[in-house]
Amino acid sequence: MGWTLTRVIVAGSLLTFVCLLLPAIFGGRDDVWGQFIYDYQSLIAGMLAVFAAAIAVSQSAVAEASQERRHREQMFLSQRRDLFAISRMANDLTLRLNYVAERSREFDEFELPNSVDGWSREACTTYLSLLRSASRLFDRIETIGDLERGLFDAELEVSFVLYRRQLEELLQNFPDRDSGFPEQYPNSNHAPAKYDQGIRAQCIGLANDSRDFLSQLQRWRDEIEKIYQT
Repeated sequence: MGWTLTRVIVAGSLLTFVCLLLPAIFGGRDDVWGQFIYDYQSLIAGMLAVFAAAIAVSQSAVAEASQERRHREQMFLSQRRDLFAISRMANDLTLRLNYVAERSREFDEFELPNSVDGWSREACTTYLSLLRSASRLFDRIETIGDLERGLFDAELEVSFVLYRRQLEELLQNFPDRDSGFPEQYPNSNHAPAKYDQGIRAQCIGLANDSRDFLSQLQRWRDEIEKIYQT
């Protein structure tokens, strides 16, 4: 489009020079063409002004189209970065949520005695693995900032807040969490330290809670991808 407009400007300038300026300079008023220019100089000037205005409008349209194209390219790149960040976060949380849910389900399969005795090493190991995975998931959730949460819809935000609270209530029972739960290592057939039926219920409840949060997360990710792809 730019080349076409340039050719029009050049052609119009040459036509004006050949048809108007040369006859007016060398022909004078005694020449037929010179007399025509003299008699209709106002009309010719008006037509040239309209031609110049049309060229100016065309140039403005070209500039606006180029600016709009650059804006769309920047928006596309920005949306791709946002979509990549969303997908990366959702994929990371999906893996962690599935792992916590699986450890919770495995822990629920153990029939543990009400007393502190009678624990198997497998039960203690599964319990410790569940606590560690829940701890790592909680730490990951804490890194999700306001910018990312600003993209959450209402359903996901509610699910996020509830799930975070459930993890926090479970993990606050373990002051050794930051050190990797050293007090919970299975050294005998006794129940791990600080274990009780309330903690067991919280651990088992993580299976359904994790899947509920995961369902909301996947629904939200699919909706965001549809929006960015339109």
